[in-house]
Amino acid sequence: MTEWPELAAGLADQLAALPAGAVLIIAEAEGPRYAQFKQFDDRLYAEVVGDSWLDPGKQAGAPGARRLVDAGWQAPGGEHTNWWIDRPWPLSPAQYRELVAMVFTALRDVFAIAEPADLVYEAWNTEAGDADLDLPGLGLRRPA
Repeated sequence: MTEWPELAAGLADQLAALPAGAVLIIAEAEGPRYAQFKQFDDRLYAEVVGDSWLDPGKQAGAPGARRLVDAGWQAPGGEHTNWWIDRPWPLSPAQYRELVAMVFTALRDVFAIAEPADLVYEAWNTEAGDADLDLPGLGLRRPA
């Protein structure tokens, strides 16, 4: 079974290898909370679900929001309904690790997703006719 450290290494590696047009979503297998990545020609955009999309019992709330801000996420507002970050591409290996740590702060620490086995992923490339992207390095399964 994949544990958080293995997922961290795999996610950083897979993010570094995403082609332009790639979209990657890592989500609860049985829930609404997720992180999403979009690779553009010149930047990598990432977001985690905002409270406006979640039932009250699943929301980050004020304490979670403070943790997300402290981790480096930009708060929802304006055109952004989710927590977000936008980084110029390419990123350094350290920046990929930092982004993964931010995602784990959201999914594991704020949203209390217990283990990577509770997560699934979907990935595709919008610049290749929405062709599926296989990312075995994540160690996650696709949704059933």
